[in-house]
Formats: sequence, C-alpha cells, structure tokens
Amino acid sequence: MFKITSGGTLTTVYSFTGGSNGAYPNSTLVQGTDGNFYGTTSSGGAHGNGAIFRLSLVSPPRPVFQSVTKAGGTIALTWSALAGQTYQLQFKTNLNQMNWNNLGSVIAATNSTATALDSIGPDPQRFYRVKIGP
Repeated sequence: MFKITSGGTLTTVYSFTGGSNGAYPNSTLVQGTDGNFYGTTSSGGAHGNGAIFRLSLVSPPRPVFQSVTKAGGTIALTWSALAGQTYQLQFKTNLNQMNWNNLGSVIAATNSTATALDSIGPDPQRFYRVKIGP
C-alpha cells in the first residue's frame, strides 16, 4: 500500500510480505461503516490461505483558531496544531470570492499550536482559514 501527496511524493505505507500478514492482495478495498477499508490477500495468513486486512486512515485534527490578537498594525492568528504537520494560512476579503489567497509560506508546527502574522492593510475586512498541508 502506498500514498501519494498532492506534490507527487510517493511513500510506501505497508508491504505484504507473506507470513501471518498475508501476501498478494487481490481484491478491491471496501469501506466499512466504521470508516476503515478492508481487503483480502490470496496467500499467507495464519493458515496460508490468505488474510483479511484493515486499513485505517488517520487524518490530522482540524485546526481551530485559539486566539486572534492585534498589536499595532499586525494581527497574530494562533490555531491548534499537530507537531510535525504543515499548515497554510489563507484569506479572502470577500466570502463571495472563489479563491483563497495564501498568506505567507507554509508553517511547520513544532508543538500543539501554530501562529502566523498578517499586516493590517487597506482591506476593510479579511476572512481567514487554515489549510492542512500534505
């Protein structure tokens, strides 16, 4: 099993090597009501006749703004984060606009919160969101 990021990076998540874990996956994955994906292998497993496996996808928790503070001509936005996860702060000046604008560069969280700064400009208002990176 592998994953590919939106940037094209390929990472192996799991290799079926035989034994009790199974070998030669041969079915389409089916999503269960619990949100996990299930599949089968044609050999390996406890008795050598294959195995049923489960793939659980764990998404990072959604970022939630913790504080927004103003000091002089700068706004500091702080949100909940997962250490090691990357985030992109984005803004719009009007919610009817189609696209969000990136504000600064991608931020790699080092602890349970992340912060970005925005200079107060001529816009009468700005709407913010945080996008989770790959």
